[in-house]
Amino acid sequence: VYGKNFFENCSECKSWVKNYHAIIAVVGLLFFASMPASAQSDSCKFKKFNFVVKAGVTCPLNGNDDTSNKIGPQLGLEALWNLRKLPIDLGAELYVGSAVRDYLGSDFSNRTFSLSVVSDYNFHRGSNFAPFAGLGIGLANCEQVTGSYGYEDEGTMFCLTPRIGFVAFRHLRVTLDAHITQNNYSHAGLSIGYSF
Repeated sequence: VYGKNFFENCSECKSWVKNYHAIIAVVGLLFFASMPASAQSDSCKFKKFNFVVKAGVTCPLNGNDDTSNKIGPQLGLEALWNLRKLPIDLGAELYVGSAVRDYLGSDFSNRTFSLSVVSDYNFHRGSNFAPFAGLGIGLANCEQVTGSYGYEDEGTMFCLTPRIGFVAFRHLRVTLDAHITQNNYSHAGLSIGYSF
């Protein structure tokens, strides 16, 4: 049944999935530790505009009894504008990622190509360790690129992208996110990027 928790239905990415909870817990603790100082120190220097190149891995958010989830690839570009008086950035994300599964012994891949408007709340912006939490909303072109379930569900659809992460040393950007579209295409991802 679609909607089944992907943690219960993962074969190839079990070690990554085991660490998934730990990653969420660590990032959550970092957010709480950052809260008292969330009144951004304007003394910290930050760029008005950032361009981010990122790459990482994905894992489907659902499955069924005939499939097992596998690790897939993701690539993305972001352009972010930092508001001067608020610890918030606004921008756009161009993204491509795949939800990959083993389906009856064959690889099955659903690709999501999306363009979204994104915004993040930044803690300790401009410091050497700056956690953030954000959301993206946009449109995604969803396409079956390998294999078939026997029915068509391709097309352009709404895409929601919740995310958390941190920027280290003002350039290294680590993001844990989800691109939520249609059942067969929705996936979680972990990426590492460089912010220019």
